[in-house]
Amino acid sequence: MSVWMAETLIATTLLMAMVMMLRRPVARWLGAGAAYWLWLLPLARMLLPTLPREVAAPSPLHNVVDQAGLPALLEIAPSPAAQAVATSIPWLEMAIGLWALGVVLFLVVQAIGYARFRRDILAGSTPLGEEGRIRLITSPQASGPLAFGIFRPYIVLPADFGLRYDAQEQDMAIAHERAHHERGDLAANMVALLLLALHWCNPVAWIAYRAYRADQETACDARVLSLYGQDQAHAYGRAILKAAGGRQFAGACHLTRITTLKGRLKMLSSHETSLKRISWGMAAVAMVVATGLALTASGSRAAQQMAAITDKVDQADFAKLTNLVSQPVSAREALPQAAPVPAAAPMPAAAPAPV
Repeated sequence: MSVWMAETLIATTLLMAMVMMLRRPVARWLGAGAAYWLWLLPLARMLLPTLPREVAAPSPLHNVVDQAGLPALLEIAPSPAAQAVATSIPWLEMAIGLWALGVVLFLVVQAIGYARFRRDILAGSTPLGEEGRIRLITSPQASGPLAFGIFRPYIVLPADFGLRYDAQEQDMAIAHERAHHERGDLAANMVALLLLALHWCNPVAWIAYRAYRADQETACDARVLSLYGQDQAHAYGRAILKAAGGRQFAGACHLTRITTLKGRLKMLSSHETSLKRISWGMAAVAMVVATGLALTASGSRAAQQMAAITDKVDQADFAKLTNLVSQPVSAREALPQAAPVPAAAPMPAAAPAPV
């Protein structure tokens, strides 16, 4: 199980990097929705079970790793001195324990932050009505329109919403937040946070999470424009600009993210929707997902060399870590024993003086 997790963390990192390279060309040629769906690839790899080792033939990844000489490098036996140091200090167990502690702390911090956000938003809020399960409220704490809540969905509007936005902008802003609920974006964000928790010490995952949220907003913009028409792009752009700068929360979606404002406005000027593009986009996403999973599936020939890197994880003995914490090594045991000094040889007796 531990080897599978280590393999999966490495594979999902590679897939995140691949999606970040493909997202902009895919959005340009196949639409924002296709680029957003690419982020299914790391999640699908995380959920993929271990496959039999005979499932896949050698892949280009497998051949490249073989030619690079990585297996021979991994099989080099450590020196006796290195073995002694590794035996005395359980570095592997300490690293795994630190990673697990980071995962727990990350989730606790996110849960506390979301609870405070929900409490502050709902404090002093005024209900406006309901659209099915979705409750519309105004809150003095909201700087712009936002959506939150999975089991009890809300659309929150700022207190001055009726003054800052005209009627067309209000409709489109609310449609944007409604689309987040209808598409299940908030539930997807929770799953993305769980994946980020497992990668809390991985800078690639943090960059990928920000890119994922940007693609989510852009895909939602494309959906709104498909409902209202390309001729309403100027009105929608004004709504985005008026709401710019709203603070982001992990469990909520905002109408705008100021860091991605330029890309979203650029998408508004070039948005097109056609059945042909949607079909090609879905076909491209399916092909990328299938290829990525085949190349990185745990247990396949392509992942065998990846497993060689992580085989040592399965040898972790947490009893060593427990012993290190409960029974610290004394200073005398930590320092090497000094060699005993041999006793000085007795001086020979002096010969008696002649009489």
